[in-house]
Amino acid sequence: MACDLDYHCLASDAAAFVGVHLVGCTNLPKMDVVGKSDPYVLMWFTDGDKQVGKRVEWKVKKKTLNPVWNETRLDFGLPQADLERTKPSLHLEVWDHDFGSKDDNISKMDIPYSDLPFGDCAEVKLVGKHCHKNSAIQFCVVKNHIEGCEKHGKVLQDVFFLKLIGSMNVPKIDKMSESDPFVVARLVKEMNKKDQPPLEGTSVVSWPVKNDCPCPVWNTCRSFTEASVACLTAMDAVVHLELWDSNVGKDEKIGSAFVRVTDLVKKDWPTSIKVECRKKQKEECTLQVQAVPCQPLRKTVFFIRHGESKWNKAQEDRDLKTMSTMTDHPLNEVGIQQAKTLQEKVAQCIREPSQYGENSSERLFIDATQAFCSPLTRAIETCLIGTAPVLAKLGKLTLLANAREKRNFGGKDSSGDVKGADILTKVKESLAEFLGEEDATKLTSVDIDLSEVQSRWWTDSAENGDEMESRISEFLNVLQFSPHRVIIVTGHSHFFREILGKYQHPSLTSQFPAQAEKLHHVVMENCGVVRVDFDFRSQLENSVVGLEPVFGSKMKG
Repeated sequence: MACDLDYHCLASDAAAFVGVHLVGCTNLPKMDVVGKSDPYVLMWFTDGDKQVGKRVEWKVKKKTLNPVWNETRLDFGLPQADLERTKPSLHLEVWDHDFGSKDDNISKMDIPYSDLPFGDCAEVKLVGKHCHKNSAIQFCVVKNHIEGCEKHGKVLQDVFFLKLIGSMNVPKIDKMSESDPFVVARLVKEMNKKDQPPLEGTSVVSWPVKNDCPCPVWNTCRSFTEASVACLTAMDAVVHLELWDSNVGKDEKIGSAFVRVTDLVKKDWPTSIKVECRKKQKEECTLQVQAVPCQPLRKTVFFIRHGESKWNKAQEDRDLKTMSTMTDHPLNEVGIQQAKTLQEKVAQCIREPSQYGENSSERLFIDATQAFCSPLTRAIETCLIGTAPVLAKLGKLTLLANAREKRNFGGKDSSGDVKGADILTKVKESLAEFLGEEDATKLTSVDIDLSEVQSRWWTDSAENGDEMESRISEFLNVLQFSPHRVIIVTGHSHFFREILGKYQHPSLTSQFPAQAEKLHHVVMENCGVVRVDFDFRSQLENSVVGLEPVFGSKMKG
């Protein structure tokens, strides 16, 4: 049934909530017997002995006495009006994380409202029995989301972001199959010197495992604790990348590669660097990387759920045989018609835009400049039919492996069975069954980027919460670092529901509690379209700041 809650233009007044921008700490005491400290920070507001809002934690920075976060946290759940009315103190704690034993406290402080640094960051002396005279923390309180996001956004403009595009000719490490590569990277001081620690104040980053893949593609970006380009080029910093093979027991290192930050930032195209492999091979193994600038941090993304598939129909009819035996079901006749109906709505908006408001979401949809799609057949068919008028203008569609449906237990409909160009062959044959050979050929003639689906892009086992969280983070990373502001993504109900339910900004849950809670359970109707506004100036897990069904779409639940 259709959801009885109003989701029309569910947009939060994100400006109404307080945050804290934490720059970092300096001259912390050495707390570990071997090494330095592994600091993290806790903060919350207090009114007398009573906690106001939520407790917020900044993550552990390993082996450093001068940690840098440069991160704005906006999830205190404290409205600006309450801050000004109650004038609470800020309680902050700095801790050293110990692995396998109790964490050590470095400092605990209560800062009265009158002494809080608002707007501009200030240095506050840390107090504690282990602290030095010059131990300090740098932060400021931001009275609203916009102020905090702008501050964080300005920081991000100067950050060094590394995009890992992929790898070629990964050596076969496993005896029975191809390698399962993943990549780890750190910033270091010297070229071609192994076993160097990361530069102080920077973090080690990684890219996820690609199973049975000699030529993996990631196409996602990482930052090293928001280290600035200017700082890294001045110290002639080096990126040290390690290529690994994932194993059930112990992971095995394949090889290393080094590249100077200055060599990356002086050009705006990918660099191919040789991997010095531990085992010799005939073909040279390489990694393709690129330094990328911070992209527009606010994006409008239109999620389109696929039309009714043969699996959806089998589920409705309780046809267990079809549900359990077929893999990657195509659209059925109803689904084809649903996609055609969407196509007509889109075409009509292009022909007669005046029927919609000048600033309507429908008119923004037809002006999208990038289109992504799940590689599952039903999603591709829906995209090629339903968005055909927009694709004709764009001229290109990109398949994203991470946009596939969540794999549940027994859900063979969420597993693939073909890869590369065979995906398009399967789609074309399925479309021809309902539309005829000529129309199927025309629809599949659009330029489709298959780079992410050349190797096995699906899993045959159920995905747990951590696996889904990792995959969604990679998917959102692609959106965040896209140079395009308006994007179309065709995909699946459970995948979209995970994002809409778990990645809401706190202001959504505060201002629209009933609707926000319902997003954990409702699903989009087949061929439904929902506008989702993302603000990547805040944390990834709080990036959904608005939602609006368009073209008359309904949320069901």
